Amino acid sequence: MLLALLVTGILLGRYFNCQPVNYGIWCGVLVLFGLVSIVLVYQKNKCSWLAIAGMILLLGLVRYFGAMNMGPLDIENWVEQEITVTGELVGAPVIRLDNEGKRHIKYVVNCQQLKVGGESSDTHGKIVLYARDTSYDDHKGHLLGVEGDEVFGRSGDSITVRGRLRKLHDYQNPGRMDMVMSQRAQGIHGQMAAGKYSIELSLQDKDVLGRLADRIRTLYSKKMEAVMPKEDSSAIFAMLFGGYGGIRPELLEAFAVTGLIHILSVSGSHITLMAGTANVFGKVLGLSGAMTAGLATLIIGVYSLLAGFTTPVIRSAIMGILTILALTMGREKDAQHILSITALGILLVWPLSLFDISFQLSFGATAGLLYLSPKIRKQLGRKMPRFMAGSLAVTMGAQLAVLPFLVWYFNVVSISSLLANILVEPIVELIIVISLMAGIVVGLLPVVGKLIFIGASLLLGAAYELSRGIARLPASQVYVPTMNYGFWLLYYGVLGLYIAPSEKRQKLFGMFKERIRKPGKRKGIIAGLVMLLVIGGIVYDRYPRELQVHFIDTLIPSLIQRKSPQSRYSGAEGIF
Repeated sequence: MLLALLVTGILLGRYFNCQPVNYGIWCGVLVLFGLVSIVLVYQKNKCSWLAIAGMILLLGLVRYFGAMNMGPLDIENWVEQEITVTGELVGAPVIRLDNEGKRHIKYVVNCQQLKVGGESSDTHGKIVLYARDTSYDDHKGHLLGVEGDEVFGRSGDSITVRGRLRKLHDYQNPGRMDMVMSQRAQGIHGQMAAGKYSIELSLQDKDVLGRLADRIRTLYSKKMEAVMPKEDSSAIFAMLFGGYGGIRPELLEAFAVTGLIHILSVSGSHITLMAGTANVFGKVLGLSGAMTAGLATLIIGVYSLLAGFTTPVIRSAIMGILTILALTMGREKDAQHILSITALGILLVWPLSLFDISFQLSFGATAGLLYLSPKIRKQLGRKMPRFMAGSLAVTMGAQLAVLPFLVWYFNVVSISSLLANILVEPIVELIIVISLMAGIVVGLLPVVGKLIFIGASLLLGAAYELSRGIARLPASQVYVPTMNYGFWLLYYGVLGLYIAPSEKRQKLFGMFKERIRKPGKRKGIIAGLVMLLVIGGIVYDRYPRELQVHFIDTLIPSLIQRKSPQSRYSGAEGIF
């Protein structure tokens, strides 16, 4: 209940979009509600819960405003200006090679100082910086401020760049991921494209742990490239640490259709896999529940460090550690409460995480595993083998919990994901586990480590062929139009009834049946349902239809197909 109120407050803050001048007023109202709540609780007033609910609602509102309000020194105050900014690299740069062999480099820079028109100032906030090979040139072919192999910088290095700071932007298509809010949730408030001769790097002895993680990831990449094709090493590296660079498009498409694309980005599923691996080791070694929980925490912590300790990884790790601790100790009910408390804490610290797809899917899938999967497993276990029922229950629980989000963001439901999760996902999870182990073994027993990497490559080929075959099945992926918020309420209301205790559900249905039996009440219920259908039909009829534009991949690069709201198609050529 508290979590629902906090979420509602954050959503109201987004809806009202209050300006900074009113922030103090909202804080004052929050303090007033807090004082009233204390007095009413002290007096044991029956209405004290209303004051507490209002206080939590306002807390969500205030936390949203606080996260969105810029301070006077925030880097966002200088958008659309030519500036020189100095800061520190957050994590290793992401480097991509295009078809011509040219590098495209992406940095996240924690800004510290800037210079505008000859005047210097302190600043704070992060920006995304896009650069190319020529951005580091000093007009004579020499790279500025770099040494040895560290040409493009390391986590913690100092960087100075000149250019125009741009405002974060995103397309406003219905259902599209809100990348602006997702970036703001990570403290990123602007973006810049570096021109020629505009970047200077300075090596610093900082972020020792981050650099150690970078070196380990680089070691994994080099060892895998030495014994397997480049495309395979890129795919397995993405499975281990996230990213899409160097992966063949056919594999991406097959994973997307079969609902396995989440494997290529570090999320709650990776954290759950690490905890499950620790649980297996605990059983093999005969460890107690507490020791197994400690081992799971250690493995999750080390893996999170290797994955870069980004905000989404930290959130998933916190949620995973606390939930797994409760599950390992056999306290499933406590795990459900811990999940809610963890989400409550995350939203209090990072309120904008609510609008980040990573948090939404991680929390939703974990909730599905804790609330839906046990009931589904119990029902399926009566009609099929236990291992198959367990695998299907995990998949269905996670998928059902996040279905509205998948429909909203991607407009597709992967029917084939049920089959893929039984046949392909265990192979992919095995690839992740043995590849992580191979990186450790290769330092002690090089030949054995290389053989494990080769085995992982062969397993990847099997996973690819299986996922591609499943993706080709009829109706493997079903298109679903973007649903409105009424559908969300109805859907989660039905799920709520499904997971509710049987006695409460029977009591609710009993009350409904009792009302239907009374002639007067029956007519009122029927009239209400008819009215809802009529209103729904009118709203649907007047709801603005979406215009769809498809850019067709042909020899004519500017050929498009237009689908009108009345489902009429037309083609066009030209420059757009």
